[in-house]
Amino acid sequence: GWLDALVPGRLMEVSLDGASLVSDAGLACLVRHGGTLRSLSAARLRVSDRGVAATLARLPALSSLALDGCDVGPVTIAACARLAGLTRLSLHACWSADGVARLAALDRLVDLDLGWARATDDAAAEAIAASATGLVRVSVAGSRVGDAGAAALARLPRLASLNLSGCGRVGSAGIQAVAASAVGLTSLDASRTRAADAALACLAALPRLASINAAFTAAGDCAATAWGGSATLKRVDLDATDVTDAGIAALARAPRLTRVAITDCDRVTDAGLIALAAAPRLADLDAAFTRAGDAGVAAIASCASLTRLVLDSGDVTDVGVAALAAGGSRLGRRPARPPPLACLDLGACRVTDAGAACLARLTTLTCIVLASGGISDAGLAALSRLPRL
Repeated sequence: GWLDALVPGRLMEVSLDGASLVSDAGLACLVRHGGTLRSLSAARLRVSDRGVAATLARLPALSSLALDGCDVGPVTIAACARLAGLTRLSLHACWSADGVARLAALDRLVDLDLGWARATDDAAAEAIAASATGLVRVSVAGSRVGDAGAAALARLPRLASLNLSGCGRVGSAGIQAVAASAVGLTSLDASRTRAADAALACLAALPRLASINAAFTAAGDCAATAWGGSATLKRVDLDATDVTDAGIAALARAPRLTRVAITDCDRVTDAGLIALAAAPRLADLDAAFTRAGDAGVAAIASCASLTRLVLDSGDVTDVGVAALAAGGSRLGRRPARPPPLACLDLGACRVTDAGAACLARLTTLTCIVLASGGISDAGLAALSRLPRL
């Protein structure tokens, strides 16, 4: 086929993601470029474990390899482990990828994704961390890694990004180990882990941490309050946690905070949004399905840097929308410029044509979501006049 027709010895980078008609035979055509091919992305192909391994054995120059979603197993893992020049390897969602501990031989790896490779466990994490000491970005999301594996990965001297999302065996001990050892960490995804609120609070001690995802965990006011004291934190995801207005008020004191996600936090009310309005750099707020209403929206309208806002709450009406479009002046605030919103999701908010007419004044909008059923042709006509929509 067309792969076989390619000029031999010239290709340096190939992406075949989702090319489901490519088989072992087609993939084998790439061996003609074994001396030059540096990057191969072959996600979701219908290839076999042995077929992939046979091809990899003849591509010694590879430095970047992605086999996401392929049905590969121990034979391919062994072949990967012999690619001494690999710096980036992704085996995301390779369900049958047994033997990942062999990847410890890859001492040049910088970026490793074993997310949802279900055979990845503590032993594998410990072996990889002991040898591949140059790793900067690691994902073991949805794997069998627990506290011991998380602790081993946290000791990687160059680690900047760690994804533990969905690791149900990671609890407080694992998160505390990360807080104690991963001093260079800038991004941590601890969503859907089993760490306690107090353990997650320990992450505030990390001197470079800029992003924390603690959605669907036991995080609450203890963690949020601790993180509010961070001088480096920019992005926080607390979706579906027990955080309250008090925790949000403390978090808002983080001086570099740009993004907050509190969807499904049903203990957050208008007071929480009023507190967040004081965050000077807030640009992205996801507050869907909280208990905030018009007063909270009016307050958040004063955020001069806000470019994305998700509300999706039946407690928000045309009154709040009018305040948003007026920069907060409709609920007792002095007249001000509206925030420079590009994306606004009002979902199930109770917005009618009157609210739509107000929204037409938000001339920076490029995306808007309205799903409440209160908008008629007249409201849509008003919105159609937005110049960037």
